[in-house]
Amino acid sequence: MFSFAKPPVDHPTVLPHPMPHPFHLGLVEVHIDRTHLEIAIRVFTDDLEWALGRQFKKNVDLTLGDSATNFWLLSSTLRKEIQISADSRSIELKYVGCEREDDSIWLYMEHELGTADTSEWTFVNTLLTQDFPEQRYVVSVNHKGRKKTQLLMAPDFRIQWSGADF
Repeated sequence: MFSFAKPPVDHPTVLPHPMPHPFHLGLVEVHIDRTHLEIAIRVFTDDLEWALGRQFKKNVDLTLGDSATNFWLLSSTLRKEIQISADSRSIELKYVGCEREDDSIWLYMEHELGTADTSEWTFVNTLLTQDFPEQRYVVSVNHKGRKKTQLLMAPDFRIQWSGADF
């Protein structure tokens, strides 16, 4: 008779990163119109799963879609790693969901701006940079119909712009 031991429930294991990538590059799209701010971030799914697993000390499978657990993991992580401010005032971004695409995942955040006009913006993205110091992001900012693209990389994962930059 065969006996199979059950895996321990209270001690989840974080697996080593399955296949290191030769590069770590993500995409960010920031769209700002007069009253609404949207941010979309695309990263490799396995990198994000591994980083979340290491951070929360549990295996993470984002193929489960927007399960309540995944939603909480992503929301709490993005709240710490993605920051944007308008005229030196911090804006609280709301995580709204994710979408798988091949070997990557899109993460979506938004904020209602109201009617006040903003002159200076600062965007900071440190997602995955603790686990992959070589992580870089191509950031495209679409501000009221005009577009600007910039590379975000160490040592400063911050970009700043004003309406006059467009």
